Amino acid sequence: MRVLVTVMIVAFISGLLVFLYYNSEKTVPIEIGGTLYPEVPVFLVVVLASLGTILFVGIIAVAEGANIRLANRRLRKEIHQLETEINYLRTQPASEIAERGAAPAAPRDADRKDSGSRSGPLVPSSAPVYGTEDDRDADDDDIYSGGRAV
Repeated sequence: MRVLVTVMIVAFISGLLVFLYYNSEKTVPIEIGGTLYPEVPVFLVVVLASLGTILFVGIIAVAEGANIRLANRRLRKEIHQLETEINYLRTQPASEIAERGAAPAAPRDADRKDSGSRSGPLVPSSAPVYGTEDDRDADDDDIYSGGRAV
């Protein structure tokens, strides 16, 4: 993409320079706000129009880029919240999930045929792995802590 932009910029500047070379002596009358300017060089008109266009396109590009960054930040925040919820639900005992009607209860160790393979009851963590919103710095953009619930 950068190569394409570079080629387009070089082509634009080359075309502008060729135009200015062939029209350096030409003048045109211009009227702005009721005032008539009888002999304005053509190269000045073209350069000012080009700079105005570049400025306008630059402002649009900055605004669009800011909009995309804000949308990405909202999506990262939503992903963080969903990951936190998934990890929290993943770490809950199966009996609590069944009481809420979310999923059927998993068989307990005593009900399993291979109950001798595990020693003691399973005790998952009781809180989300990622922490709360207050734990992070306000300017920290990397909201993913890297922790994983198993």
